Amino acid sequence: MNNYDLLTLSWIEFEDLIRDLLQCEFNIFIESFTTGKDSGIDLRFASTKDRKSIVQCKRISTYSSLYSQLKKEKEKIAVKEIDRYYIATTVGLSPNGKTKIYQLFQPIIKDESDILGRDDIINLISKYPDIENKYYKLWITSTTVLNKILNASIYNYSEFQSEQIKKDAKIYVQNESYDKALKILEENHYIIISGIPGIGKTTLAKMLVYNLIASGINNLTYLCSNIDEAYKSYNESLKQVFFFDDFLGRNLLENKLNRNEDRQLIDFIKKIKDSKNKYFIMTTREYILKQAQQKYELLNRYDINIAKCIIDLAQYTLLVRGEILFRHLYFSSMPKKYLQELVKDQRYLEIINHRNYNPRIIENIINKREWNEIPIDNFYIVFSSYFDNPESIWEHAFENQISKLSRAIIIILGSINGIVELERLKNIIKHFCFSDKIPSTTDFTIDFNKSLKELSDSFIKVDKFVDNIDAIEFYNPSVSDFIHSYLLNNTEIIKSVIEKCVCLDQIITIYQIFQGSTPDEIKLLCENKILKSFDEINIIKLRKSMFYKSDRPVLYSDDNSKLSKLCYISRNVFPLLNDDLLRYLTEVFYAEWKNIILESSYTKAVDIYLSFTEYNYINCYEQFIEKLMEGSDSFEKLLEISRLKDIDIVTFEKLTKTETSIKKINDIAYYECSNTDYDILKYTRDYMFDISEYYGIDLDSYIADIENRIEEHKNHEEQIEVHKSHKKDDSDEDQIKQIKELFETLLFK
Repeated sequence: MNNYDLLTLSWIEFEDLIRDLLQCEFNIFIESFTTGKDSGIDLRFASTKDRKSIVQCKRISTYSSLYSQLKKEKEKIAVKEIDRYYIATTVGLSPNGKTKIYQLFQPIIKDESDILGRDDIINLISKYPDIENKYYKLWITSTTVLNKILNASIYNYSEFQSEQIKKDAKIYVQNESYDKALKILEENHYIIISGIPGIGKTTLAKMLVYNLIASGINNLTYLCSNIDEAYKSYNESLKQVFFFDDFLGRNLLENKLNRNEDRQLIDFIKKIKDSKNKYFIMTTREYILKQAQQKYELLNRYDINIAKCIIDLAQYTLLVRGEILFRHLYFSSMPKKYLQELVKDQRYLEIINHRNYNPRIIENIINKREWNEIPIDNFYIVFSSYFDNPESIWEHAFENQISKLSRAIIIILGSINGIVELERLKNIIKHFCFSDKIPSTTDFTIDFNKSLKELSDSFIKVDKFVDNIDAIEFYNPSVSDFIHSYLLNNTEIIKSVIEKCVCLDQIITIYQIFQGSTPDEIKLLCENKILKSFDEINIIKLRKSMFYKSDRPVLYSDDNSKLSKLCYISRNVFPLLNDDLLRYLTEVFYAEWKNIILESSYTKAVDIYLSFTEYNYINCYEQFIEKLMEGSDSFEKLLEISRLKDIDIVTFEKLTKTETSIKKINDIAYYECSNTDYDILKYTRDYMFDISEYYGIDLDSYIADIENRIEEHKNHEEQIEVHKSHKKDDSDEDQIKQIKELFETLLFK
């Protein structure tokens, strides 16, 4: 028998569950009632014309509390009008416990079997599986499903813990977007969930992941930084799901795709779509997806929109918006007197209808436990003000509730715009705050640790990674959004950050904040800093990565070679205003580009060359391509070189159609064809089509050979049947009425 956590249901959901179960068990219609004073009645059905059977539902955690409440219920009951009395409770009942309740309610409880404890209810749920499917959060938090999820091979996702899954299920409001997303996933095996920040993209994605694992997928890879992680953990024989949250970056397309990643991403999507036992779930902000499709031809050319599910607040019904707010409040630790302030005069309707309504604002208010700082009489005013000005949820605390050193930590972390090794951030903060008069190491460490404690679990989170590395990042994306907006409106702080910056990430972030329209004054300050400190300022922002099961991801950073830094600058800072910097970077390029035969440098080198030539900064086209061709030993490198074709098609064809070049391309094709892995062969075939087109070389014989081998090795593994959840029945009652009834239950929580 499955085991369910009935307390994941709210009070009203538990009552609905009991109604549905008893309707099936008794094969009779059962009345439900609105909230409020119920005279000891939650549910009712007719036994005879004049007498009624009553069901009392108690969502409660302990027997002592249950018995205490039942004694009060006994006093409200009009015994003469009741034929039979039933009690249903989330509390597990022993035989003695049932007997005690039975004796309390004599003579209206006819039999101890009319008292349904937790085990009785679980037995009924197992008896009626359609009801289990209807109550999705019961199914997803059942012991059987949780064990499947927790025992699966989970790579790189420490949040897959029982309590986190239960928390997600409690708060999640199943709506049309879930059914739409599930259908897209079943049809395509991949999905892109897009929408505005804070709308619930990640939560929906996690629900889909839970569903897939519960339905038979036993291997999950969470992608932290780039698609390479997916390729490295891909296993043809396993049932797998890949989850890439914010796969295009969280802020202004901050991590531009590199290493031919747009092609790798599209290729991986094709790989998943052709598979029978794989799923790929991605989330992104819709405006960032549109930017990426404009910038990267492959993302635009390949119609990824066919598997896109946009979560749109405008499509949320009033009832769904109300349920989201209700569940956050119901499962919070907010004191009852503060809840009453939101229920008073139906104020919750103003929040639900607010133009800036957003689930993340609600979540942040709850997580920050705002009621601890605000008098009751002022609570609703402050609560609603966060929707009038969403950034104010962080602004007030940032400006008034944390120390000066804590503010500096937020500013510097925001300027780096990513995860940073804690010890390194500590040194940067020390330099930023005390560059003139450095305090003692002991004093500063004490103050710094106090600030970390002050900021933890609200503004920031500090995690321990492999090799016991402590690293720090923002608690959630809304903090990053806030501090970037704050910096945008405080140019003096930006100037100070530039002046004292010790890493290249800070300069790039400043460009991203201004979204390509950086004022000349700020731009020149950045360029002067680069010129003055090119050798010293490094890339320090870290990325998470993991290719084996562990609760601690590995952290890695980009290398800090001159080529890497030059690539970072050329992608984000060009065109330049400072002629001296232009000359210097051009010299760096000419001195470094001949080192590009290293595999890891090809994409960076081509990116740099394209950036430089776009603004006519360099001219070494022939030598550049010749050097690239000389070091080519894979289709990936040949495809990188082909990106240079449009600069000078005539010269490109002259250089790549020499006897030496043609022989090299054929040698690479022969080598690539030698692979016997079925899945790799499919990619090799696609690469050959592209190489043949871009270089004008006949590779038909290789392509035909690969297609024959692919045909011989086709895998007919049965397609996974995804668990079908049932949409909750819609009531014909007016939505406003339902919302009012829902929020009245907060007073009886």
